Amino acid sequence: MNGMGTPSGIPEQPVLVIGPCRAEVTGLCGTMRTAGWTLLIAEDVDRARWLASIQKVALILIAGGPGEREVANAIRPVSNAPLVVLGDPAPHSVISLVEAGVDAVIDPRAGDDDVRARLGALLRRVDRASAPGSFVFVYRDIRTKPPKEEAVSAHV
Repeated sequence: MNGMGTPSGIPEQPVLVIGPCRAEVTGLCGTMRTAGWTLLIAEDVDRARWLASIQKVALILIAGGPGEREVANAIRPVSNAPLVVLGDPAPHSVISLVEAGVDAVIDPRAGDDDVRARLGALLRRVDRASAPGSFVFVYRDIRTKPPKEEAVSAHV
């Protein structure tokens, strides 16, 4: 493993949860803690940016609600960790979120175990992609590369 997860599926680094803790997110957080996940909770974007800039995190969860894109835009420059929105936005909003750097959108109403399994799968894919910052994400015909790889390609 590269430090992002353990064979048991529990990430070695904490998971950063951003936003007001709505009922479905509070339940998920409890389930994750019970399973052994370490969580950092940030109620606002400023605290989340600060935490993401000083603490290596395995995953960043945006607790959904208004302003998801703005939160993603604020967090993406300070962390390469997978960014997940917990919510059920309209399809045009999902495209906007992906353009802002969100890696997945998961509906928390699917149930805590389902959401935790999906987050675990995302962490496994990150493990296979090796070190943070070396991800290539694909969504339909949109393909993103980390800036470092783009810079290296431009100089070759």
